[in-house]
Amino acid sequence: MMVSSSFWSVAGIIGFFFGDFAQLSVCFGNIYAGESILDVDAHMVPYFGLAASYPFLTFWKSSVGSSRPWSYVMTAIFTLLIAQHSPGEEAH
Repeated sequence: MMVSSSFWSVAGIIGFFFGDFAQLSVCFGNIYAGESILDVDAHMVPYFGLAASYPFLTFWKSSVGSSRPWSYVMTAIFTLLIAQHSPGEEAH
């Protein structure tokens, strides 16, 4: 039982420190996937592919650029609300 508890404690600490890296990797993957799709679209039809995908590129960058920060802000706000103690309540 003690070994299991120690393992999960160490795993939780490692997960805490690598959480930011995981979010960064997800963000990079989403952006890279969008760029790859647009690159394929641009080369499917010569001279027209890039012009056809440009409005989508503008929308994609705008939506990703505005939704990611909001998700991080909302995560931070909810974490702060959950972690607060009521007045007179002992901290654990």
